[in-house]
This record gives sequence, C-alpha cells and structure tokens, in this order.
Amino acid sequence: MEKIAKLPGIDIIFFGPGDFSHGIGVLGDWDNAKIIETRKRVADIALANGKIAGTVGNPGNLDDLIKMGYRFISMGADVVGLSQYCKSLAQEFRQRQENIIKPGECL
Repeated sequence: MEKIAKLPGIDIIFFGPGDFSHGIGVLGDWDNAKIIETRKRVADIALANGKIAGTVGNPGNLDDLIKMGYRFISMGADVVGLSQYCKSLAQEFRQRQENIIKPGECL
C-alpha cells in the first residue's frame, strides 16, 4: 500500500470496507477490529504521502472518519438505491395487478 501511495498521479487512496470485510471473511462486521485497524492505516498512509483518503461511510460514522483524516467519503450505495427503486416498482406493479387482473387471467 505504501508503494502505491508514493506513485505520482495517484490522488486518492480509497478503502472499501465491504470488499475488505468479504476478503477477510467477516462480511458486514463493521466493528471488526481488523476493519477498524485497516481503515485507520489506509488514512494514515494516504495522509503521510500527501494523498486524499477516501472510504465509504454513513451518518453514524462520519465524525469518526473525518477525525481519522478521510476527506472523500461516499455516502450511500448505488446498489442499495437501485435495489430499493426496483422493489418499489415491483410492489406498485403487484398492487395494480391485483386491482386489474382477475384470478385465472393473464397479463
């Protein structure tokens, strides 16, 4: 990681806690000591090399991430947003289908 942070042209060092948690076998265990330690290490290395530290966050950990030195914090996730959008469309379709289609009929 230190070698990458020293490369010219690299502006941001980004820590992906979801991918990392999966890689170490603790998927979604955000309070895992290894995740916390690595997140801090990434920020320290980025800052020591004049790079921007980036990660994924949420309102609950935003202050802690800023204190660690993170300045690029992605809030929310496209996958979650798309999933919620698709679920709402499917729900609306099912509701309308129940009101329009009689039992035994096809759409």
